[in-house]
Amino acid sequence: MKKPSVLVAACAVAVSVAACGPSDTVTNRNVKAKLLDASQQTREVYVMTKGGVVTLSGTVESPKAKELAVQLARETSGVTDVIDLIEVDAPAATS
Repeated sequence: MKKPSVLVAACAVAVSVAACGPSDTVTNRNVKAKLLDASQQTREVYVMTKGGVVTLSGTVESPKAKELAVQLARETSGVTDVIDLIEVDAPAATS
């Protein structure tokens, strides 16, 4: 009778591990890849992930670029929350 209980325990462990989702390292890498692929303007955004919470920092040239970075991070698998510390610094006009 011990075989079924061992099987049940093994299944419980497998489900528990699968429910945890991707590691912070994988999530961080995925967010960075999305930002690099999306736009030249989001390439200077720095990403840090801890416990599924992604913190974005750095400087972008427009509010639109900031919105895009936050949106892409939120849509990434493994992200549970996004902390937006990105600053908008429009480039100086040339004369």
